[in-house]
Amino acid sequence: MKSQDSVCGGKQGDPLPEIQPFQQPGRPLVWETSKSGLLSDLYFVDEPEKLGSVPSGRVEIEAKAFGLNFRDVMLALGQLDKTLVGHECAGIVTRLGPNTEKSGLRVGDRVLGMPGGHIASKSQAYWTSVVKMPDNMSFQDAASTPIIYTTAYHSLFHIANIRKGESVLVHAATGGVGQAVIVLAQHVGAEIFATCSTQAKRDFLIKEYNISPDRILSSRDASFASAIMAKTNGKGVDVVINSLSGALLKATWDCIARFGRFIEIGKVDLEAGRNIGMTPFGRCATYAGVDILQLDIYRGDLMREALAESVRILQGRRTPPVVPIVPYSITEMEKAMRHMQAGTHMGKLIIVPGDGDKVPVISRSRSVSLDNSATTYFIAGGLGGIGRAIAGWMMEKGAKNILLVSRKATSHPNAEQLISQGKASGCNVQIRDCDLADENSLVACLRDCARTMPPVRGVINAAMVLDDTVLERMTFEQWGRAVLPKIDSSRNIDKHMPNLSFYIMLSSITGISGNASQANYGAGNTFEDALARHLTSKGQGAVSLDLGVVLSAGFVADREEAGDDFVRVRFEKQGFASIDIQGVLRLVEDAIRNPLRASPSESQVVVGVTENTSSQWAKLDMPHDRRFGTMQIARVRGHGLHGPSSTAPGANSTAALVRALSSAETTAAGATTLLVNAVLDKLADVFNIPADEIDQGLPLARYGVDSLVAVELRNWLNSSFKAKVTVFEILQSASVLELGALLANKSEFVLSKVLTAA
Repeated sequence: MKSQDSVCGGKQGDPLPEIQPFQQPGRPLVWETSKSGLLSDLYFVDEPEKLGSVPSGRVEIEAKAFGLNFRDVMLALGQLDKTLVGHECAGIVTRLGPNTEKSGLRVGDRVLGMPGGHIASKSQAYWTSVVKMPDNMSFQDAASTPIIYTTAYHSLFHIANIRKGESVLVHAATGGVGQAVIVLAQHVGAEIFATCSTQAKRDFLIKEYNISPDRILSSRDASFASAIMAKTNGKGVDVVINSLSGALLKATWDCIARFGRFIEIGKVDLEAGRNIGMTPFGRCATYAGVDILQLDIYRGDLMREALAESVRILQGRRTPPVVPIVPYSITEMEKAMRHMQAGTHMGKLIIVPGDGDKVPVISRSRSVSLDNSATTYFIAGGLGGIGRAIAGWMMEKGAKNILLVSRKATSHPNAEQLISQGKASGCNVQIRDCDLADENSLVACLRDCARTMPPVRGVINAAMVLDDTVLERMTFEQWGRAVLPKIDSSRNIDKHMPNLSFYIMLSSITGISGNASQANYGAGNTFEDALARHLTSKGQGAVSLDLGVVLSAGFVADREEAGDDFVRVRFEKQGFASIDIQGVLRLVEDAIRNPLRASPSESQVVVGVTENTSSQWAKLDMPHDRRFGTMQIARVRGHGLHGPSSTAPGANSTAALVRALSSAETTAAGATTLLVNAVLDKLADVFNIPADEIDQGLPLARYGVDSLVAVELRNWLNSSFKAKVTVFEILQSASVLELGALLANKSEFVLSKVLTAA
């Protein structure tokens, strides 16, 4: 048997990434941001839509280099809205869509541009966002250009309409956009004020751009504002290119000159919806926001001008567009992001996909289609919560005929709603009363439906009846009420519905682990598991899904809606993870896609078993129980499972730590030590320093933990140890040791075991 949802596609149960070539003929790949918000979880997925025709007005590019931007890091950490996403690259034109004649581009041209979406092996961009590379420009130089120079050009010329002799304040001047602003402002003859954070960066600006030392100010505090007002005799600056946030944004806004133009290129305050003071508007100041992604989509003419003019100006300079340009292999994408996350770099970081470079790839199965008017799909127990969800999902997948049966189906309160839903979806939904455990009843139902419906080619048996009591008190009638809907219904379906494309039985994990007062129900599920194995051994497609607690639909969800969470809590105490209905649907989809498994053992899929389950079972000596001897714990990305995950890099050590934290023998002090060591290892990984060089008695800020790094730490602590801490709590911890004690107090894995003993 296989545990959990290793077979699931989609984010609700992805298999672990496999290391594969980034460039694969006929297989376009795209970077997908992880739900965990951890930089260590970078991976790529298939992008099959890129195999179709190139859309009108678009250009397809095979990238030879990508520019990395701070926005990419924020997206990876889950800190920005993902509605609009784009990236920059340089590469070769591979295809042109219709209506691209005005671009002047041809297949084979070397180009730079800004495609939509995330970093991908094949990118597609509006032709207005792509220009030819100068012959003497390298791919790395070209990839460093599109976003920083279009941002700078659009800000200075389209919005600020900068004039010779005007003053410009640019923050973070040694970064990519900062240097682009300096290059373009010097080109027009503007006076430059710049801020940076270190002496090395000051020296860089003096050496590379000949900026006067008294015009280079600190971006660490608001002192730059008073210095600017003093150096301009109280006038302020004519143009600001701002990327600072909070109090430093306000200080910058206050030093804008009369008729000044304040250009906001940052995203933090904008997406947080923060307010600014109104006073500078009394000086006729202008405040404008710049989002180059929106410019790309809605004002292609301005995008094209900004990109083409920037390249023309750079070609005349005959110097690199930005200094330094630091290349990373695409296999080092995480390392490059951590470099940017640290906020210490100057210039531009570039990602270069070399020949044969490999990346983590999650291979997902493609969606199934049930659009076949000559087929009927049969759902037993189809009026229950899970059955209704499956029926609705089948309609979405194009099913044209669905037969829902149960003993009292026609009188079910949701019957009419399902019929109406079917009509709206173009699906003939028939609902019939039928006792599947009664062979004659099933035969009569099938004979009657055959008059108006095509043959049944797929079956999902979701039938179940509960009649719980301890075995010593259970009557034979009680035993039969729970067993027969499982055993006889499954056997009758197999006997009277030949030539099925798929046969899926919704079994239960109770048949594996047992459950007090449910010996009858457990026995029925065990039969379904055995039947699936038996049919598979005969070459017939059959799968049993041993479900645990299903959230949002079905028996447990109905009880929780009524205020009774006993069943869920009971299973979770045994270490089983819950699964939501979307995870169940993905399991069903995979069983339809792969109905005949390679071996009988693979036809039984146990859902909800995690690494944490084994720590609970160990206390009951269950690992030595022969019932579990064939269990293979699948290594999966359990996004659909609501329980501990053990699938990220380092999952084995994380799972071992979770088991140690959950142990009854772990004291509060022991839990703190375990978590302190885990944090030390994480910091060592993030900052590339030996763990033994980190003093647990010092605050995290001493080693470079700022708000951005704290975001990743927060995401990691929550996903790995169920310790919900805030960024503020991380940054305000007086030491790593203090943070460890806080985590021991917050972790859900520790609470039930330690706090009472502390």
